[in-house]
Amino acid sequence: MLWNTQPNFLKAKALCALPNAKMLPERSAGAMLKPCNNRPLAAKQSYGFTLLELLAVITLLGLLAVVAVTSLDGVEDDSSIRITKIEMSELRNALRQFKRDVRHFPDETSSPFTYDEQSRVRLLVQCSDDIATNPDNFDAGCSPWSIDTARGWNGPYVLSEGIADSWGTPYRLSYENLEPRLISHGVNKQYEGVNTTDRCLPNGDSSDDIVLCLLK
Repeated sequence: MLWNTQPNFLKAKALCALPNAKMLPERSAGAMLKPCNNRPLAAKQSYGFTLLELLAVITLLGLLAVVAVTSLDGVEDDSSIRITKIEMSELRNALRQFKRDVRHFPDETSSPFTYDEQSRVRLLVQCSDDIATNPDNFDAGCSPWSIDTARGWNGPYVLSEGIADSWGTPYRLSYENLEPRLISHGVNKQYEGVNTTDRCLPNGDSSDDIVLCLLK
């Protein structure tokens, strides 16, 4: 027949079929129509970030890191202040118990005072009335506890870890003007003096000292 005189390879080259189209009834398998390529053209190739974009991202991440660290420091300071205030409240209770047992606060009756203000609190941990054998923890009132008289040193009243604040500075125990006060030097670890208007408050608005009066 004349209609089938065209070579099969030309038909295969010229014709295509839609997807899922069946083979035409040709004599040769080579006459099967090829599926048409209906896929869209590939999108234009995208490129990575430019140097300026990378620098902008890095700068932004750096700023976020600084903000996060600063915020964390503030939270940590607030937490340390709260912990110190709780410890000072517990120390006040221990110092009051010391006074009930010994009849005075640590080193309160010595004249002149035996210890500086930052060394007195340690008498809650260890105290002795024998200056010859225990000169570093001497207090004349720290005789051994007596059940009969219910008097004498009956400690330790606190653990040794409890005599320093959250920043590692030993608590200060002051008897200035007969006003027993427990003091933390605060974040800056510096004692900033006495508030002459109210000795139970820090010395000025800029002071970060924490002050607790023992008799109030």
